[in-house]
Amino acid sequence: MPMLSTLRNWRTPLLAFVITLGLAETALWLIARQTEERQLVALQTRAVDLRTLLLTELNTSLYLANGVEAFIKANQGAVAPAVLDPWMKTLIQDASYIRNIGLAPGNRITYIWPLEGNEQALGLYYPDLPTQWSLVEKIIQRGLPSLSPPIKLVQGGSGLIYRIPVFLQNQQYWGMVSTVLDAETLFAFLDRHAQQLDLKMSLSVSGQASAFLTSRGYDGKGGLQLPVNLPGAEWVLSVRPEGLSGDIWASYRLVILVMSALIGLVAGTLGKLRRERRDSDFEAEQAEQRFTRAFEMAPMGMLIVDHKQVIQSVNSALMKLTGLPRDAVLGTELKNLFTDAGSAVLAQQIAELTKSKEGLNNPMYFQATSVS
Repeated sequence: MPMLSTLRNWRTPLLAFVITLGLAETALWLIARQTEERQLVALQTRAVDLRTLLLTELNTSLYLANGVEAFIKANQGAVAPAVLDPWMKTLIQDASYIRNIGLAPGNRITYIWPLEGNEQALGLYYPDLPTQWSLVEKIIQRGLPSLSPPIKLVQGGSGLIYRIPVFLQNQQYWGMVSTVLDAETLFAFLDRHAQQLDLKMSLSVSGQASAFLTSRGYDGKGGLQLPVNLPGAEWVLSVRPEGLSGDIWASYRLVILVMSALIGLVAGTLGKLRRERRDSDFEAEQAEQRFTRAFEMAPMGMLIVDHKQVIQSVNSALMKLTGLPRDAVLGTELKNLFTDAGSAVLAQQIAELTKSKEGLNNPMYFQATSVS
């Protein structure tokens, strides 16, 4: 039974806790879902802007390289350095990221602009470069341009290499036009814009787990991914909002848990107070009933008067003793039950009792004789 009583005492706070927690969690889930949907739409918009910027910067440089291919085809593979020099210098100066452009007739780099700083690349024969030849060979076989991910260059640094296999009108393979883009400058420019968009970003080759470019420690996992279609390659741009974290929702859940517990505690306290009040009222009612039964069944005559000595209640024994009907006694002054001499004695005793702080709480005894 004590166990059952304990369970009853805990029922209200536990019920309040569970209901509050359930409602709050549901509301939080709805808010989180709406927030995530809005964030996703905003993230997609910013990610598309960043991808568009990347494609614009790359295509501007790649378009210039396509012009070199067209020149070689128009001249049936004849290269005139005196004609190309001023054009190449202007082309590279106007391009933001072109580091150098090399012509490799027969797969050997024979011409390169600018020559200064790129002397080590001059004369390289692609079949002698095991790290590059397999890729170059595939480009030749496909007959389509291809942009490689960043690689380390023999002249130092890293770059993106845009290779165009040149085939003359008779479909004879002439050689390769290689445009090296400054990967570090391009990616730094892209990262600055990502920061302005409040994004972290990474770039990877489609199908490969590791990224060749990461932004401020972001490895590309747990974010939005967009395909980046490039000549002969497909990259993946991964973005994530700067400072994105699930801690805020964990904090909200902690607040909800604490508030639910407090509400349960308040509900339990109020329930306890109601039970105590109910028990107190029941005890008072029981005590009043016991007093009423004892008062009515007492063998001696008893009555209750108010502070003005007006009779409020009498028992059966007193009615029998006085021989008066109950209605005749109730509401009359106490002195009316006595003779003049008795009334004087009554007044004196009441006066003495009122002098004491506890006097009015003590019973008064009178001797009475039935007069027929």
